[in-house]
Amino acid sequence: MPIKQKFIISYLPGSTGISFGEWLSTQSQDEQSRYHQARARMDAYRQEAIDDGRMTIDENSDYIWRDEQSRQQGKQQDDECLNFYDRYNKDVGMIVTWSWEEI
Repeated sequence: MPIKQKFIISYLPGSTGISFGEWLSTQSQDEQSRYHQARARMDAYRQEAIDDGRMTIDENSDYIWRDEQSRQQGKQQDDECLNFYDRYNKDVGMIVTWSWEEI
């Protein structure tokens, strides 16, 4: 049975609420370049999972995993890319959580 992975975003009180793009523009050119390279790798990993038939992405950008085994297998992650998102989340007071539901 397919499983939807929803990304849930909330903010800490007093958060800045700037977009990732705005935040990234405050980083050095070297950091921006490193992010874009890391993001390209992360996108390739996601595309690999799609091409393998393990997942799709719906109109809300939620992941739809083919089944529980596919969800548990997941997709390869890029630690450098995740580090950028962790820094952004910390800097702007964003909290990202996930939920899964059978559909």
